[in-house]
Amino acid sequence: SSSSSSSSSSSNSVGINIQGMSLEDFASNVSENWMVRSLTNTMTGPLTRDHHLALAKEILRTKFLIGLLEEKTESLRRIEAYFGWRLPSRVSQTCKNNMFYFEPQSKNAHDPIEPTSKEYKILRERNLFDLELYDYAKGLFEEQKSLVG
Repeated sequence: SSSSSSSSSSSNSVGINIQGMSLEDFASNVSENWMVRSLTNTMTGPLTRDHHLALAKEILRTKFLIGLLEEKTESLRRIEAYFGWRLPSRVSQTCKNNMFYFEPQSKNAHDPIEPTSKEYKILRERNLFDLELYDYAKGLFEEQKSLVG
């Protein structure tokens, strides 16, 4: 049977079928510091602050131009400046605006998670290193301001 290799949109990157899974089950069984794990190529096993988180921060610092969704306009300006991109026509500008500035209509809309909920607490606890990495990335975003005029 090929059901374990499904390419369905309801499977995640490790092949677990998440369709119909509750948020609590997802938080408890699937989501755990995905960004730190991806950057350090440590998809299984325990993570440590001194090795894995420190390495992920160093990789971000030395290999990435940081963009932030909450700073979308500035992020796009920096990317365009860094790569020397020029959008020569109105069509190009319209395409960029449609891609980046209009809110996409999600096929899987979800209600916000309350910070006091069980699911939120589980997600936070299981993703502490990713949250620290995100805070670090926000600092890098500010530092990189001087790199991309």
